[in-house]
Amino acid sequence: MRVGKKLVTPPRVVRGPSTDPAPAAPAAPAPRGPAPKAELSGLAQKGAAGQSPLGVRLFGLNPFVAGLGPLDDELRADITGPGGAHVLLRRLPEVFAARAQDRLAAHIDLDHAVQVQLHGDAHVEQYVQNGARFGLSDLDCTRRGAFAEDLVRLWSSVLLKSKDFGPGTEAQLQAALREGYLAGVAEADARAPASSPSLFQDPEALSSARSYLDAGSYLARLMRENPLPVDDPRVVDLVAQYAATCEGDLPAAAFRIVEAGATRSTGVASRGSERLMVVLEGASLGRDDDVFVEFKPQDMPGAEAVAANRLFGTPERMMGHATRDGIHYWVHELDAAWQELETLRSPAHAAAAVSAIARQLGRGHARSADDKAALVDQVQSWLDEVCVVGRALTEEIEQARDQLRAA
Repeated sequence: MRVGKKLVTPPRVVRGPSTDPAPAAPAAPAPRGPAPKAELSGLAQKGAAGQSPLGVRLFGLNPFVAGLGPLDDELRADITGPGGAHVLLRRLPEVFAARAQDRLAAHIDLDHAVQVQLHGDAHVEQYVQNGARFGLSDLDCTRRGAFAEDLVRLWSSVLLKSKDFGPGTEAQLQAALREGYLAGVAEADARAPASSPSLFQDPEALSSARSYLDAGSYLARLMRENPLPVDDPRVVDLVAQYAATCEGDLPAAAFRIVEAGATRSTGVASRGSERLMVVLEGASLGRDDDVFVEFKPQDMPGAEAVAANRLFGTPERMMGHATRDGIHYWVHELDAAWQELETLRSPAHAAAAVSAIARQLGRGHARSADDKAALVDQVQSWLDEVCVVGRALTEEIEQARDQLRAA
């Protein structure tokens, strides 16, 4: 659960019915001109250019090192420890996007690639279990772009997560990527199916938001470290806006504020940004159906994040949006059984996960593609080259991790 950084301003995605994550109507076809380049800012620009945080051009400096800027001890430990290369991939979505565009342009006709609504930050750990629902989450970085940009990011993530499986695995996983994505494109008009729960370890034995809160679990502790009064004007205003935009038919009393708090995000891509967490009354006055929600600040209007979640058929629930003091918030329920797919346990488990994630990307891309038939043709023709680029970016990220370990 992280706040991503928008790369370019996406067009508004047409919203579907509030009670059904069926596909939204795709945006009008965009002119088939050169693909838009990702807009970078601050350290990300310097990283893509191979500069240090001080702006000095350093020949040979890995752009993922340059893009990081100053590191606190906790983040340095995360990046240089086990699994640190994947932390680096997650931490720098903007630098990754710029590097991916440059490398893809050398392998495929990126200027004429089919344009779709991108997830924008597709990687293995974005695939989640939310109660009885499964799928990609975190559409905070969604934007319009070439379909290959999502696939190359996912493929780099898969390679980093599966590097210990031995020879032959990569070909198996690439086949799963192709088959899953094309299956998703073919079923773009269908309601998004759930993946097999076997992708996940057994969920925590917490059946409700109240049990989660009473157990003092992680997010509950974060909220309570910086509590806010239930009549705090900012909280009251944001909850009122959420009540007006929330999916479902909850009565007005369901949005009575029971508890609230503000916290700095510890997410990999959102470290340091403030978010609000609020406990609401729920459908009855009893404690068992209290609702725990998160207000996530982001660059794009929250309505666009809600629409993108519908487009991709994510497992998010009770979505809504609000704006205050120029800050946009996307709002969603924090489920007691929420899990991220953190580990690929075996080659077979990895192949099933890759297929499920690629399938969801394929559905979302096809629903928003400017030319669905061309999308199928380009995937068939270009996927091998996209995977070559993903391998090169994976090696670049691993080199960055090694440089940081040696520093």
